[in-house]
Amino acid sequence: MRQQTESFLTSLRDEKGYSNNTVVAYRNDLGQFARFLTEQTGTISWDSVSKEDLDAYVNYLRYEREYASATVARKVAATKSFFHYL
Repeated sequence: MRQQTESFLTSLRDEKGYSNNTVVAYRNDLGQFARFLTEQTGTISWDSVSKEDLDAYVNYLRYEREYASATVARKVAATKSFFHYL
């Protein structure tokens, strides 16, 4: 999982010209999602992530972590962008 994430982050920086702050934010967001998957669902591969896993993550962000809507939206956008990359 980590290698694919790092490749994505490198492409954001080198090919798309994203700022270092944006790349760091995406790294944190995707790292949090990967930890959630590993701890909550036992998922160890991006290929095995289901829609239900994504829904559970959004619910975790909203209701357990109580993140603001804008924060949840950014984390979802980072995740969506990553899966488009994959």
